[in-house]
Amino acid sequence: MAVKVEWYGDDFTRKLDRAQRAALSRVARHFQSQVKLILSKHGRGKYGPSSPPGKPPGVRTGTLRRSIQIDRSKNKGPKPSIRVGTNLIYAPVQEFGARISASSAARLAFQVSKDVWRSAKTVTLPPRPFMRPAFNRSKRKMVKIYQDSIAKFVRTLR
Repeated sequence: MAVKVEWYGDDFTRKLDRAQRAALSRVARHFQSQVKLILSKHGRGKYGPSSPPGKPPGVRTGTLRRSIQIDRSKNKGPKPSIRVGTNLIYAPVQEFGARISASSAARLAFQVSKDVWRSAKTVTLPPRPFMRPAFNRSKRKMVKIYQDSIAKFVRTLR
């Protein structure tokens, strides 16, 4: 009695890698949408009052919200990953807060309303997180999206 064994391991591995990358992309799109949603909830226009400390930053121009992008450049190889975030210099200041001191001038000048300017040697900006709350609110959903995507791939193997 002869037994014929066929190995499709390389093909299976390629398909699994493709399914994993697609699953990560779905998770990233969901997370991106949740961050943008959080950044859309508060807003008072360009000269409105700031959002309360601890709450997401209010929308003034929409630049921060528009800057939330997905970086798929590392979504390949044996350990694929995707990043969701922004490259705006002030995003970490909004997320974590900061203390800003005048360095090249005696004082900092900043606008507090349309016609009102203030100055100070040091300004403390409280955290107004938007990435962490979006992650905390959606992590279960992101796990489910990933699991469902891989389960769909497994069902195609039958």
